[in-house]
Amino acid sequence: MTSKQLEDLVRLWQGRLGLEAWRLHIEVADLDEATYFARAEPTKTGDEARLTFPPWVLGRGQRPSNVLPAFEGEIEATVVHELLHLVLRDLDWAMEMLEGQLHRDLDSVFKTSLNQTTERTIDRLAWALVRSWPRAT
Repeated sequence: MTSKQLEDLVRLWQGRLGLEAWRLHIEVADLDEATYFARAEPTKTGDEARLTFPPWVLGRGQRPSNVLPAFEGEIEATVVHELLHLVLRDLDWAMEMLEGQLHRDLDSVFKTSLNQTTERTIDRLAWALVRSWPRAT
């Protein structure tokens, strides 16, 4: 996949998910953890975010050995997954408002459970959406 193809894919799904008003900055850079396919980082103010993809997504460098083997549609599903994080941004902010309000034991369990549940839910939604629309080319 080329940088242009990646950007086109992001822009296509940005429109499909109703994020047209968002200013998205797409970059290719190493991520902190090699298991990540990508990362979405929304700003705290306004509808703006940075989407970061590791170089191996564009065929630069080696795919890390701890990342699952390649499968059809993985990059498109990853793009949708990251954009869904932006769609759900306000829920994340609402959860952040609980920071420091819960007992420390409950806080830890709550954050871990919420994070795992959110990621699994977003994965299922991303795959359902990718299967529901014609594949991007």
